[in-house]
Amino acid sequence: LGKKRAAGDKGIAMDIKVGSGAFMENKTQAKKLARSIIKTAKRFHKSAVTLITNMDQPLGNAVGHSLEIIESVEVLKGKGPKDLTELSLNLAAHMIHVAGIEKTFAGALKKAKKSIKDGSALKTFKKLITNQGGQDDFINAYNLLELAECQTSVKAPKAGYIKSFINKDIGFSCTELGGGRKIKSDKIDFGVGFYFHKKVSDKVKLDEEILTIYHRKDQLEIVADIVNRFQNKIIKITKTAPEKRSIILDVFSN
Repeated sequence: LGKKRAAGDKGIAMDIKVGSGAFMENKTQAKKLARSIIKTAKRFHKSAVTLITNMDQPLGNAVGHSLEIIESVEVLKGKGPKDLTELSLNLAAHMIHVAGIEKTFAGALKKAKKSIKDGSALKTFKKLITNQGGQDDFINAYNLLELAECQTSVKAPKAGYIKSFINKDIGFSCTELGGGRKIKSDKIDFGVGFYFHKKVSDKVKLDEEILTIYHRKDQLEIVADIVNRFQNKIIKITKTAPEKRSIILDVFSN
């Protein structure tokens, strides 16, 4: 909040994630934090909105640097995963509303959706890249981004419905492949990661592919261990379909 206030922002929109892959694993604690942020923002005469969002499974389908960049661009092209697109549009709409560009949230959401449909959101993203000295060629040529040369499938050990993921362990597994740092000096491998073909409540058949692991040739032992953990611990499959949870669990504002 201090940094945002120092930057001179008119208002604040924040996403507080809750679940097995989030800093806040408990929704009660997440609500307490949300109310505290709103209260603090009000003391400094700032408009604020906090969204409590579901992090009990990967947001979107991709985990890993290059894979997530590709997925983000797909959202801007109007072809992204439903949950990631919904959250992105809602956060954008709240920022538009808080900034006073639109008088109502409904109007702000309509404006956000229009920016994707007419291509202006993608155009602005390209401008941000070039303004910072980057190259935007990859937007229409994903092969320019580094991706690991090997892919291994994780298949369903039984038929049923995806009940849950241990999201925290998915993050740790990506780090084992080099997609994150164990110590500060570690070099990050942008090409490794996971791409999920199934989400919570999806039906799966025996041996149906649930996700693809992107990895290096010399990581076969690590990958075998990760596949085993996914099938026996990280992914839970049940006979009955669990209730679908919304990506946005609650919204607080002042």
